Amino acid sequence: MDITNTTTKNKNSNGEPVKRLSTKLILAGGYGYTNPFPTPPKHAKIPFVNKVITFVKEAVEELKKTRWPTIKETARLTGYLMAISFGVGVFVSMVDFTFKELLTLLINR
Repeated sequence: MDITNTTTKNKNSNGEPVKRLSTKLILAGGYGYTNPFPTPPKHAKIPFVNKVITFVKEAVEELKKTRWPTIKETARLTGYLMAISFGVGVFVSMVDFTFKELLTLLINR
């Protein structure tokens, strides 16, 4: 006896297709019986565990689709980041120095 999962399509009251997971038992001779209430997996008793397992599986699938940058691209973008960070640091230092000098002039009058 072979047990396989099949998806059967039915229509709801609006006429839209509804997917229902069922377990189909394939018997000798090609005849089958469809069980509309399949036995849930053992970990299905805790809904939180199902959500975590689903999240991890989907995260792994998304990571497989990711296009990772090459070493050359990483080095170039790191250089840009360092240059912009240095420029912003110099700008903030100049503004800080200017305000300090202006406040010193105002206080010493």
